[in-house]
Amino acid sequence: MKYQVLDVGKDPMSQGFHPQSYDVIIASMVLHVTKDLVQTMQNIRRLLKPGGYLIIQEGFTNDVGRTGAIFGAFPDWWLGAGEGRIVGPLVSIDEWDKTLRRSGFSGIDTCSSTSHQYSHPTAVFVTQALDDRVSYIRDPLSVPLPQSINLSRYELVIVGGKGHRTVDLITQLVPTLQQRFQLFSRFHTFAELANSATKLSSSSLVLSLAELDQPSLQDLDSAEFEGMKAVLLSLGSIFWVTEGRRASNPFTAMTVGMIRGVVCEVPTLTSQFLDFEGAGTLSARAVATALLRFEAQLAVTGGQEGGEQLFGNLERELVLDSQGQMLIPRLKPGKDMNDRYNSSRRSIFKNLHLSSSNTNETSLKLHQSNAGCYFMEEPAIAAERARFTPTCSLLSAIRFDKESSYAYLSLAKTIDKSLSHVVLSSQLAPKVRALCSTALPTEVPEGMRSTFAVLVAHALVCAQILDGIPTGGHLLVFEPTQGFAAALRVIAKNRAIDVTIIRATPTDDGHSEGYIQINPRSPDRAIAAILPSHKSIFLNCERYTGLSNVVARIMTLRARVYTVQTLNEYFSPSASDHGTLNHIPCGQLLHEAVQYASHYLTTSSALCLHHQVVTLPVADIASGKTGVGSDAMHSVVDWNTAHEIPVKIRNIQDHVFFSGKKTYWLAGLSGGLGLSLCEWMIRRGARHIVITSRDPKIARSWVESMSTLGAEVAVLPCDLTRNSQTDLIYDKICSTMPPLGGVAQGAMVLQDVGFRHMSSDSMEKVLRPKVLGSINLDRLVKGLDLDFFVFFSSATAIIGNAGQSNYSAANMFMTSLAEQRRQRGDAASVIHIGPILGVGYVTQQGEAVRDIFARQGEYTFMAEADFHQLFAEAVAAGRPGSKVPLEICMGIPKIHEKPAKELAWYLNPLSAHMTGNATAEISSKASKSRASVKALLNKATSMEEVFGILKDGFLPALCSLFQLDLTSAGDPHFLDNQIDDFGLDSLLAVEIRTWWLKTLQVNIPVMKILSGITVRDIIGFGVEGLSPELTPNVGAQTETVEENGDATGEDVSTNGIKTKQP
Repeated sequence: MKYQVLDVGKDPMSQGFHPQSYDVIIASMVLHVTKDLVQTMQNIRRLLKPGGYLIIQEGFTNDVGRTGAIFGAFPDWWLGAGEGRIVGPLVSIDEWDKTLRRSGFSGIDTCSSTSHQYSHPTAVFVTQALDDRVSYIRDPLSVPLPQSINLSRYELVIVGGKGHRTVDLITQLVPTLQQRFQLFSRFHTFAELANSATKLSSSSLVLSLAELDQPSLQDLDSAEFEGMKAVLLSLGSIFWVTEGRRASNPFTAMTVGMIRGVVCEVPTLTSQFLDFEGAGTLSARAVATALLRFEAQLAVTGGQEGGEQLFGNLERELVLDSQGQMLIPRLKPGKDMNDRYNSSRRSIFKNLHLSSSNTNETSLKLHQSNAGCYFMEEPAIAAERARFTPTCSLLSAIRFDKESSYAYLSLAKTIDKSLSHVVLSSQLAPKVRALCSTALPTEVPEGMRSTFAVLVAHALVCAQILDGIPTGGHLLVFEPTQGFAAALRVIAKNRAIDVTIIRATPTDDGHSEGYIQINPRSPDRAIAAILPSHKSIFLNCERYTGLSNVVARIMTLRARVYTVQTLNEYFSPSASDHGTLNHIPCGQLLHEAVQYASHYLTTSSALCLHHQVVTLPVADIASGKTGVGSDAMHSVVDWNTAHEIPVKIRNIQDHVFFSGKKTYWLAGLSGGLGLSLCEWMIRRGARHIVITSRDPKIARSWVESMSTLGAEVAVLPCDLTRNSQTDLIYDKICSTMPPLGGVAQGAMVLQDVGFRHMSSDSMEKVLRPKVLGSINLDRLVKGLDLDFFVFFSSATAIIGNAGQSNYSAANMFMTSLAEQRRQRGDAASVIHIGPILGVGYVTQQGEAVRDIFARQGEYTFMAEADFHQLFAEAVAAGRPGSKVPLEICMGIPKIHEKPAKELAWYLNPLSAHMTGNATAEISSKASKSRASVKALLNKATSMEEVFGILKDGFLPALCSLFQLDLTSAGDPHFLDNQIDDFGLDSLLAVEIRTWWLKTLQVNIPVMKILSGITVRDIIGFGVEGLSPELTPNVGAQTETVEENGDATGEDVSTNGIKTKQP
């Protein structure tokens, strides 16, 4: 970060700034204080790259008197008087729009509300820096094509038109697109295109509407698949139009997943998807605009070295949602999830805003230890169930039934602040869901709310104690507080029960009747003489655990006639787990307690109690400034004393537990990963688990070991792609086991092969378990109230992987189906898993596969415990009503600096949040490298000079790729080394080919790179493949330079790339 003073009214270049060096400029309340607003905006424009954004916060009215009164005495307030701003320096939004347009900007693209100008007299608005290229890209249908955009793609091929909708769409598109392309052809299918006489090249652009007719991978046709392969492997760019791929049409999502893998193998291919969601969003104008924008962006990004750098990304996937908003996908670090993950390694706190709506999803638990106390996160509650905002809460949970169930008692208002209630809830939190509530007959004075809560607690406990004593019975109470004793007397009197108070400490409370005073030093015979000898309930109200000396002596003397209870058993540090229970049957009990508290709030006893109540500000508890103490009955949390509190974050595995009264189905998970998950679930409460796969091979000894943990594990054969078998398993679960509580879909088949050599059979084998299996499982459990439905995917579905386009396609289907389930209100989540060490596929395949992943640098290895963490996050995220994104990925590293070698996904806009500043650095250096090599070639006058330029440009990339010392490349014999000797494999050969393609648009086939050629040979091939346009000053290349070597070999693309699935 660099700090530098800028006077925006003066030339920025004269102040040490560089022109067009910024992507975004933010200006807050500074632009109006200038003499010439247009000149100021022109200065700002000079700092921005074309396409960059300016974000402005400014006042838009001079009619607010307080603004002028405050700033009017400053001379700079009147700098704009010379250009007509005589009332004040501020201008209207319309005037800002005109000024921006006159200064090289797009005008105001979007603006915050200006409807309340007196209460909110400022606005935030955004504008974009224009040049002729950006203007065309913004609206290619209305703006003429500028000369600065050199469109090399003069041929458009449209694929699609089998259905009436697509025919109508093409009919509307043709008049517009025929004006923009020299050659124009149409084909119904990819197979028809591949079998035609049309020769596709890097200058061809394909518009695919075929997905609108029918998703290409839905009912896989061998001829159509082979035609698609031929097209994708031969052309330069393709624009796909799809509909509903995020949820409503999961089959279309498979094509997106397939292409994510294909572009890893075919670096010459540039692809963009435009998906339409919702009825009525698909239109010919939207398609034409996006297509022409895509074509222009291809031209601009391919030739930026010749002109000003543009700001912006060429997105690979776009979604136009039902609201007309254009969406782009991004892989973003999940801060809350990462904090929970790291909380097992160190203490992590976050500030919880008590007034924020997000607190609906946060529950708190007070943790007490010798080191102090703090609030910790507890399992989230559904936001829509939180109906009350507590003003004060009893610090300890209170027992409310004979089953020893506990809940927190609070005075609370409804969310709309209209009514006050006393509520019992499972949460000690800023917003709670009531298990039981009763409205207050009158509003409680603010200063007496804590006392009122304690009075209600007294009445609740007293009622439960007295419920166990028959009419005419007797209760002995040892050392109660004055307020609790008063409640006992009142309620016991109504039930005709005698109450005797026993004290060992002297007191002067104005009551002598019904009291027994015991001197702790008295002998046993003296104590026995004053104690009642008839059967009684003895209630010990001492605040500490264990028995005091006096109580121990009393129990010895009356052990046969006294039944002992302790007041402490009616309070607990935490509430019981009520699960999804919405109501508890204690309404009458709570109502009577509230009636008692309302009646006695103004009595002298209540006033005495008021001085005993300890009101604890929530901020002081959270920060450790206030100790909680041991008086559970009289400690009350005041929620109205802070806007935010620090909360300690806990590991997600402390939140996620499973019911012993439900059955969980692990489908396709009979391998090591599934067994690890099964045992982990059992240790968190699961007692009934069904594991299915086509041919499960699980040792009986392992099943017996799970039985010793108290669990029933059924291992059953089941092919998820067959309806009859899945129906049979489901019927068996329903008839012989507890109700189904969750499903994990982990079925898969791996058949890794390069896309060029992939058959339709190979594609279908990989698709079936995840596609048909997921459809069958969803069909069976649709509408069931499940704890979770987790789909097992791979990180390759996000970033792609050479040789696994079929696997990525299958995983993307599940992602779309999961979103469909969520929109229906069903449980759903997806985990994109990276390579795991210890269990699973990578471990089974041995060190060779592990070394491949390590050398690729694409992933971060996961441990078995990390997988459990990932699954726990998916369970929490996938609950119905959850607002957390349903796709969760682990195993893709976050890059903070330039890596040793450039990987394909680093420059993918989808992963921009995972690369930080590294992406900008890599992109900038790569662009500068390409620009410098091309610039030098442009000045070269001989083929020898061309060879030297390519050598100097290629050798640093080669040394980086193989981690060689760059100084070794200076050895005169280095060029004669065979590339095989450096440790070449097919993946590294693809990287070498990619460098030549991206830097110089030279296509050197992978098989040629793998054929044992030397470094000198590959540079020679590069020289031969150069376009004459890159070397305009070199004469006709009629002779072959001696250093070039042989240039034989056929044009063969990527062949047989094979990697392993993490």
